[in-house]
Amino acid sequence: METKARLVATTEEEEADTRFDYRGCLGIFLYLATCTRPALAYSLGQLNRFVSKPYSKHVGALKRVLRYLVGTANYGIRYTRKISEATMDLTLQGYCDSD
Repeated sequence: METKARLVATTEEEEADTRFDYRGCLGIFLYLATCTRPALAYSLGQLNRFVSKPYSKHVGALKRVLRYLVGTANYGIRYTRKISEATMDLTLQGYCDSD
């Protein structure tokens, strides 16, 4: 999804795009965002608002997320540890911002 794109519901004159499995594709992407690709969470949250009636611009934005995933297939989260005699335990540290 583009950085400054604003998705809004369209007027009743335009028909919903039913040729593309928007709900199924979005569900797969939400699973990825939860497990391995947290950077997708905001974009998918915005697209999730239109799951009941996706229009062509919403489908286009979802396909853009798919192209992003294909282009960054080698990205991911990697947990490693430094093996030394002093510290053999793995200590996971996490930080959170409350905003």
